[in-house]
Amino acid sequence: MTRITHRVFISLMLLSFLGTGITALAQRHRDPLNDDEVNQLREAAQEPEKRVKLYVGLAKTRMEMIEHMRTDPKLMGENDSELSARLQDLATLVDEIDDNLDDYNDKTQDLRKPLKSVIEMDSDFQVKLTELKRTSTPEQLRNYGIALEDATDSVSESADSARAMLQDQLAKRGNVKEDAKKDKEEKKKSKGRDDSDEVKAPCSPC
Repeated sequence: MTRITHRVFISLMLLSFLGTGITALAQRHRDPLNDDEVNQLREAAQEPEKRVKLYVGLAKTRMEMIEHMRTDPKLMGENDSELSARLQDLATLVDEIDDNLDDYNDKTQDLRKPLKSVIEMDSDFQVKLTELKRTSTPEQLRNYGIALEDATDSVSESADSARAMLQDQLAKRGNVKEDAKKDKEEKKKSKGRDDSDEVKAPCSPC
């Protein structure tokens, strides 16, 4: 996706959210997902890696919306209500990611790859949210400061939880790269045995 196309996509997403109404935006626990996103997540319910990857992508889209709004104050809504709503959405999605990881972890699923992507996401969000707070005016912080703190807390808790869970998974399952190397070696040995058996096989009688 080119930079221009990507910016158009984000702008369209923002316009879609702008049409939802101020009352709905004021609800802290409103569903931040549209029907299509809900269906995608539902279809991946039994695939931890795919589902977490989808959630991470959705959270990143909301962060991109927030950054895009900062470049055009008109998009931030009256009293910055739209930016506040997107921060609330971000916090909700990050919390949802944590809930899903906890659920999959309880079911002893292999989460090593998804956890690494979540940790990378959290690290990126921490930097961007810190910068948002640093560059916001006192008036802006009065408008969306609580939502910003909620999002910051959710991301920080997610980062701590994901790192702890990854360490536990690595202790139990080992390193992903080492597993891949072992699998490759096993396949190579298996192929070698198959080739050897084929060479040693007696010829059928004429």
